[in-house]
Amino acid sequence: MKKIVVLMMSFVLVSCFAQVPDLLFSSKYPVPEWIRARGYMSAWFDWCEENEDLLKREFLRRIEEKEPLNPFFGSWYELFEKQLLGYCLGYKFVCWLEDEFSLERIAKLKREKIESKILEFLR
Repeated sequence: MKKIVVLMMSFVLVSCFAQVPDLLFSSKYPVPEWIRARGYMSAWFDWCEENEDLLKREFLRRIEEKEPLNPFFGSWYELFEKQLLGYCLGYKFVCWLEDEFSLERIAKLKREKIESKILEFLR
């Protein structure tokens, strides 16, 4: 179970960092640069923020029940009639981590630390 969480969230972290080379990815920005750059409407991000607890519960439920996490990722999946929700959840996770670590430190976190922090964040 934990390996799935780490793999999926690591994918999100790597994807987000790769898409924002200037490290504009930060909680100080109300709408992430990667959303603006891809043309996503702020209504999508607003919905994600308003439903963050729902997304966390659903992600954790799927892990615990060994259900696929695919609907959170990829533009060909929908969950709650929305797409790419895993990226928003990953962004919120990094913002949450920023309360404790710098972006550089986040990028260097050990697997075990990421694993424990992901589960803490989701709960």
